[in-house]
Amino acid sequence: MMKNELKTFLKPTLRRVIVILSITLLLSAFLYWGQRDRFNARNVLCTGIIITAIAGAWNIYDLNSLSLIKRSLIHFLLMAITILPTLLLSGWFPIKTFGDIVLMIAIFLFSGLLCWTIGYLAFRNKK
Repeated sequence: MMKNELKTFLKPTLRRVIVILSITLLLSAFLYWGQRDRFNARNVLCTGIIITAIAGAWNIYDLNSLSLIKRSLIHFLLMAITILPTLLLSGWFPIKTFGDIVLMIAIFLFSGLLCWTIGYLAFRNKK
């Protein structure tokens, strides 16, 4: 059951990730080389990476053969290994001290918990 479920999960996920990431890379390249606008090129790239990560991970919750805890852990790990480094490199948070990093991680965790809670409340009765 898990193997078939994984196949139906992977194909649309990979397609979605490839399309979004391709568009992001093209827009960033155009801004960087075509317009010489490095600031906006970086912002578009970072935003695109975050959107790609979210779009690639959102249907993990459709893998019903896994418990909600396992699905949540997989989703959290995917978000942590993609979004946290992107936030660190984006320049959106002033990172001058260790406390700044802790604050950024706290904001990431709070935002993730808030989104997870809203998603849980909205879809808890979905079959």
